[in-house]
Amino acid sequence: MSLGLHEKCLNNLKEKLAATLEGAIVKNKSYLDIDCLIGYLELEKSLPTSGKIKVNIESYISESPILHFLYDQLSKELNENFEYDFDTPKARLLDIEEYSNCQEVSGRLINLFESLPWNYIFTFKLNQEISKFIDTQEFKLSNNIKIIKPNDQFTNSYPLKSGIEGRDRWLHGGGSMLGNLGPKEWDKDSAYIQIERTGFVGKLITTNPEYQAIDSFKSILGIAIAIGAFEFKYSYSFGITKNLVYIHQNIADAWEITDSKELDEDASKTISDLKIGDRKGTLKTDEQKKAFINNSLSLLASALSKESVTERLLLSGKWLFDSYCGKNELLSFVQTMVALEILLGDKAVSDLMGLGELLRNRCAYLIGKSHQEREEILGEFKKIYEIRSKIVHRGKGRLTRDERTLFHKLQWIVNRVIQEEIELIGKNA
Repeated sequence: MSLGLHEKCLNNLKEKLAATLEGAIVKNKSYLDIDCLIGYLELEKSLPTSGKIKVNIESYISESPILHFLYDQLSKELNENFEYDFDTPKARLLDIEEYSNCQEVSGRLINLFESLPWNYIFTFKLNQEISKFIDTQEFKLSNNIKIIKPNDQFTNSYPLKSGIEGRDRWLHGGGSMLGNLGPKEWDKDSAYIQIERTGFVGKLITTNPEYQAIDSFKSILGIAIAIGAFEFKYSYSFGITKNLVYIHQNIADAWEITDSKELDEDASKTISDLKIGDRKGTLKTDEQKKAFINNSLSLLASALSKESVTERLLLSGKWLFDSYCGKNELLSFVQTMVALEILLGDKAVSDLMGLGELLRNRCAYLIGKSHQEREEILGEFKKIYEIRSKIVHRGKGRLTRDERTLFHKLQWIVNRVIQEEIELIGKNA
């Protein structure tokens, strides 16, 4: 595959980049100086300003695709091939022998840019409390998402060393120069979620494929919480170990590890506090829990089988997961409400009757199984939406005890709505 840029556009980019590289400055022989990026911004003007190619390029990278690609690709090459030099705070890129020929370097970089999109796999680790109840070797959730437990074939296909000393030095530290903080091999007792994405993944700048992979991971966890497969049970800890996501790129039909990234502390803490749902104590044995998880994964796979139908479901799951992250209960309240609005909101209808009234009625009639239950939901949701309005419009300081009870009710409502959406998808399929 390639971007499909016109030859005239490619030649123009190569010419302008060669001139820009003459002023490029390198810091400590490892990073491109960010102060010289203004020249790369000028290159953006040579890219298509409309049409499918523009849309594709931005989806593969970012809204500043050529700037972020060139800066990140050059910095990655320097960082991997040269040791950090404290004695050389700044130097011209041209003074490095491998980059002395601007025309040659420019041609190589633009050809790499044109060869996009590249294929990547992001691998996220689930905690032991969940992993021990997943007994399947590989379970496909969708065309680009699967749960897997490592075996010999897996470890050979997805190595955790690249053989590039500069890359491996940083790889398992999640950005630490020590490079010895993370595991050097896959944990065969753990389950992992693998997510495929295409585009360009850099080292210093987060691009769209990385955002998309992390959001998809959060979506899966959020939906699993909603259907009761996972439960969140907060636990106190002295320190938080950030979760590492390993990134492999398909190069010459083989998966080569290119980088690892850290998830933020709040997300990492939430992932560590997830447990297998026990259906309010009805699942007592490990075998019952394993069977329940297998059924839940099948339900989740059914829901994800049609991506066009499940786009809102995935987005809602992501917001629901984020609502469990961190200790700001006001933010969590709003995030939970957003998860509900994504599924049940309708601008055209809400403009006529108001968003709160729309959500209130849709929730009651979607999940209420009796007249009494519907009346209870109608009454409680009115109070819930009043809390939401106080937070958003008045800057409310904190939740009271009664409001916190209503917050838990809101979480229950969102879970039930997601369950109903999944059931509806299954019926339509």
